[in-house]
Amino acid sequence: MSHEAITWVLQDAPGVPAQCVAVLIGLAERADKHGCDAYPSAATLAKWSRKSERQVRYDLSLLSDAKLIRLGSQAEVSRYPANRRPVVYDLAMERTQASEGVQSTAPQGPGAPGVQPASGVQPTAPQQPTAPQSAADLQERDGVQSAAPQDDESQGCNAAQPGVQPTAYKPPLNQEQASTKPSSRRRNLNDGREDAMRLCIHLADRVEGNGSLRPEIGKKWLDDARLMLDTDKRTEEQVHRAIDWCQDDQFWRSNVMAIPKLRKSFDMLRLKALEQLRREREAAEAAKQGGSRSAPAPGPERARGWIEAGRAYGTATDESRKELPA
Repeated sequence: MSHEAITWVLQDAPGVPAQCVAVLIGLAERADKHGCDAYPSAATLAKWSRKSERQVRYDLSLLSDAKLIRLGSQAEVSRYPANRRPVVYDLAMERTQASEGVQSTAPQGPGAPGVQPASGVQPTAPQQPTAPQSAADLQERDGVQSAAPQDDESQGCNAAQPGVQPTAYKPPLNQEQASTKPSSRRRNLNDGREDAMRLCIHLADRVEGNGSLRPEIGKKWLDDARLMLDTDKRTEEQVHRAIDWCQDDQFWRSNVMAIPKLRKSFDMLRLKALEQLRREREAAEAAKQGGSRSAPAPGPERARGWIEAGRAYGTATDESRKELPA
């Protein structure tokens, strides 16, 4: 637990949305004294903040939009399995209310410390509550008619009349339109999709590991990663292994450097991996039979793992491999 990070959330963080305070405190509880490397799971934050996991993911998106949190170093969670890897966040502790000129909202008055009344103006004493008056006190005094409330018979058209129902209050037209106008903010479908974010981070790590500049993870990346999982019905493990296979291949690593390209070429990559696995098996059989056929160099083991992972989805079976053309 970091006392510095929690103190920043409670006292110095500027513009924290009220509904996101509990989630931000949960991140600060797992961060270090610099506000870095906080990666509690969505289930843990939901338990601490008494919210659902979907509400927690929405709060994280609000905090990210407010630039109070940002993505941290994902190397901290590399030891976790790819399909259960949390997202690492850093708190923007360099932002404070004092540095951004945010005024305190504490009520101030003439008696508050450091507040002096204006020159020439005497502070007024607090008014004492007046005692309730009787009906006789509300009568006419010194020729001045009192404004005492009148009975129903003397209120004219505003009083309830026999046989006439009082009309209901109708708000102005612009007030009705304002109350029924839908919110202009559209819901972001990528909010809280940690599985899509994990795939984007993994591809960016592999591209950077091959010596290229680290690509920027934007909305297009997240959209295509989400569509691969939801629309194309790929599992996270299948996509993860496809990323490893194409980044290990000398040809495909230069052609697949973004999630949109990976989604477009996914079936082509699967067929290439099938062909590579078929050649490996033929070479192994030829070596056992003592044939003179030269065996091609075996590809990375990730291709075999990817095919095995795709059996549940039906992308590769033993029968389909036998029917592949020579």
